[in-house]
Amino acid sequence: MQVLIRIPIEVNPVMIHPVSINKLLAIHLLLIISLLLTGCPTPEADAESEGEETGFLEMINSGLEEMTSSLAGTVYIDGRPQAYGTIQVWDEEENLVAQERANGSGHFRITDLKAQRYYIRYLNASGAYFGEPIMVQLRPGRPEVLDLELSSDR
Repeated sequence: MQVLIRIPIEVNPVMIHPVSINKLLAIHLLLIISLLLTGCPTPEADAESEGEETGFLEMINSGLEEMTSSLAGTVYIDGRPQAYGTIQVWDEEENLVAQERANGSGHFRITDLKAQRYYIRYLNASGAYFGEPIMVQLRPGRPEVLDLELSSDR
């Protein structure tokens, strides 16, 4: 038995990071393997399994929900990179989700963040908050570049 499955994938290379494309292709490959092993879902099969999260759309949605985002950039104060400060990521419920220390050039990278809205805070090397929180919206599988440009004129 030969099975031919065509999945049209429309990709704009400017909008999707290469890592995201690999994740999307991996999700599609897993879906194809699952379809080959279990058979292609039909509306009748989905109606019979109502209430269970095993339908085709649920498999796609769960794969997209698992895609994480990242945040990277450089911290500047008065136009100069700031070394060894701490970048904190807070969610809307005011929970500290992640934090990372900037390197000697002021660069930072925070990975494995869920796609949602966050507030970014900066602590200088002595541990004091500097500047106001900055809101950023992360999208699934897309890295966000955020250069924190702060001023010593509070």
